[in-house]
Amino acid sequence: PRPPEPPEPPGTLANVQVEVTVTEQGAAGTPERKTVTLTAADGSPVRSDSRGSLVRGALGLTAAEFNLSVRPRIQANGLVRVEMSLHYVAGLAAGDAAARPTTINQNLTVLLPSGRPMTVSRAADPASDRRLGVEVTATVLK
Repeated sequence: PRPPEPPEPPGTLANVQVEVTVTEQGAAGTPERKTVTLTAADGSPVRSDSRGSLVRGALGLTAAEFNLSVRPRIQANGLVRVEMSLHYVAGLAAGDAAARPTTINQNLTVLLPSGRPMTVSRAADPASDRRLGVEVTATVLK
């Protein structure tokens, strides 16, 4: 058996604000942006779950969802390590019975400079011209 992992050092006495923005871009439309902002103590996990209205599409009733879990950790070099889990279901246009929802499920860890946004992923919907991007900003609050 492996020896147990050493305990993590305690976090600093600071809060970190994490902003996650998902941008949807269709073939001809203007980009739509959805943003969730969470604030947590250094090293503490925080979660937000939101669900929109139901719309009938090709797969039955679907709701837009934006579920986010983050755990920010301030590093000795000043960067912010963000562990993030994202579940996003793009809303369907009302009355579009042929539409299928686009879903993003991501678990990732990134190092971010405080206050500077970074695009952490870009994806294309495999069944349409819709493109999705995810941008994260972690800001250490003094």
